[in-house]
Amino acid sequence: MIYTDAPTPLDLDMAKQTGDLLEKAYPGHGWRVFARSGVVYFNSISICQLDPNAAWSMTLHQNDLRDAGRMAKKVRRAGGEYLERARLRREKWQGEDPEVLQR
Repeated sequence: MIYTDAPTPLDLDMAKQTGDLLEKAYPGHGWRVFARSGVVYFNSISICQLDPNAAWSMTLHQNDLRDAGRMAKKVRRAGGEYLERARLRREKWQGEDPEVLQR
């Protein structure tokens, strides 16, 4: 499930594209994607449940998302890094429990 919260059509489009790429590359993780003023933030519901008070997320800037090929590469890389920090594999979520994120 992807949640998007964006104040402008451009932000909404970037959030949707990012969410679609994350879900395609790493399905089932419950990606949440937010965009504001050309900056995209994302996290995973399953990882955030570890510590609801923590604001763990990844950030991508509009300059990295202008070209479709570059955007796909940046989103996949950032999504995989986010999963690895919780000691999850870069693949479909299989129901395993994440660990506390490493900084």
